[in-house]
Formats: sequence, C-alpha cells, structure tokens
Amino acid sequence: MLKLGDYNVFIVDWTEYNGFPYEQAVANTRVIGAIVAKMIKFLIKEAGISPESVHLIGHSLGAHTAGYAGERIPNLGRITGLDPAGPYFQSVGPEVRLDPTDALFVDAIHTDGAEIIIRGLGMNDAVGHMDFYPNGGQLQLGCVHTSQSGSGAVGAMTNTENSFIVDSPLSTFGECPIALFGIPHKIEQNFSFIFTAFFIFNGCDHERANEFFMESVNHENAFQSVLCDSYSDYENGKCKDSSVTAQMGFHAKKIPGLKFPAKFYLRTRGDTPFSF
Repeated sequence: MLKLGDYNVFIVDWTEYNGFPYEQAVANTRVIGAIVAKMIKFLIKEAGISPESVHLIGHSLGAHTAGYAGERIPNLGRITGLDPAGPYFQSVGPEVRLDPTDALFVDAIHTDGAEIIIRGLGMNDAVGHMDFYPNGGQLQLGCVHTSQSGSGAVGAMTNTENSFIVDSPLSTFGECPIALFGIPHKIEQNFSFIFTAFFIFNGCDHERANEFFMESVNHENAFQSVLCDSYSDYENGKCKDSSVTAQMGFHAKKIPGLKFPAKFYLRTRGDTPFSF
C-alpha cells in the first residue's frame, strides 16, 4: 500500500486480547473498537484528517472490531472485513457485528463461511454494502478439506484421553451437549485443544481472505466478480449476463443503488496468483 500511494498505515496489535478463551476475545472487540475510535477522533481533531479518508481493514474478529470503531465515528470512509468471524456474530442483529451503517462503504470478503464452527470460522451472512464470496465463500481451492470438513478432521485427532468425542455439528464433550461455544469452564483446557484443531483444519480457508486482499492491492483489475443471488446460480451461468460487476479487494468501489444483501461471486485459483 505504501508503494501504491501516499498513505499513513496504523497497525493495531491486540494480540494479548484476541486469544483464548474465545468468549473473552469476542467481548474485547468492543473495547478495542472503542480505543481505535478514540485514536481516529484524536487524529481528526488534532491533525485535521477527514473521517472520509479513513479505511479500516480487519480480519476475523478484527472485522467486527472495525465495525465497533466505525459506529462511533460519523462519516467514516470505509471498512473492509476479511472473513468476518462467525461464532457469536452469525445470525445476530447488526448492532453487535459489522454492518453497512458502520462506514460510508463497507465491503467484506467471505472465505470460510459456516453456520457453526465445526464447518468454518467465518460467516455466511452479508455484513456490508457489497459482500464478496470467492469460490462460494466457503471451501477455498488449494486448502485441504476432509469429507466432513472440520468434524471429520477433528474426530480423527481426538481420543478418549482428551475426554471428548466429536461426531456431529452438535457435538458432545463427555456427556455435555454443546453448540458453538456453550461449554462449561471446567473443560476449558480440552476445548482449547479442539479449537486449535478446528483452526488447523479451517485456518487455510479463513486466512485466504487476507491473501486475496493483499494480492488485490497491486492488481487494479484483479478479482472481477458478478452480482448474483447464489453461488449455484453463478456456477450454472444464470448471472453471466448480469450488468453488475465489481472488483473484490483493495480497489473495490461502492456501487450506488444496490439492495441489501448485495452478494458478488467469483472463482479463483488455488495458489498465487489467485486472480484469473
């Protein structure tokens, strides 16, 4: 980015606050978002920057953190969410996640979307003015997948010594049924192990959003996408004549008049260069 233009780049290091337990990391997004907003307000007041010139970019929990910052700053220019985190943010109200009101332009790249963590770490829900779903937004080319995605992979890695069994999306830890992260604290150590296993087998898809965005910075015409109702319609050629196309990534531009949710689909390669 610094080679591309005259930008001031700030990197937010909240490593101490975004780890396990995940529930605490989720709660910390609100605090970190407020701190980021305070810094931006300081720059607006003391350095005279325009809020419209600010572009927040966040991956996973960082996407929602950017949303919490944006909601505190009127006329913030842009927020880009890179595979926004799903657990505790999927299928909830816009006030607790990244949403189109958080900036003048909110775009998101979904690469590991799922309804439950055992299938992926991201979210399927649209969260912006324009949401991009490369390869359908779930299983990315070049990443290793099992037949049951995370469930099969984690099941193969666990045994009775770990005191839990993984056999379905609604899994059991001992005799305690769980959904997502509703887990007693007494088995937190076991959950730490299985969460790590989830990330190992879903991390490639989850991180791919970062790789797509980085590649897009220096390729102004990369990642052409098409507005479509679903990925199946896109694959079946039902949207090939759509007059609404857009670039995914750094060079994305807001298209006026789109109705929410505006979902764009595209295919990529499984390795760099990802864009065709």
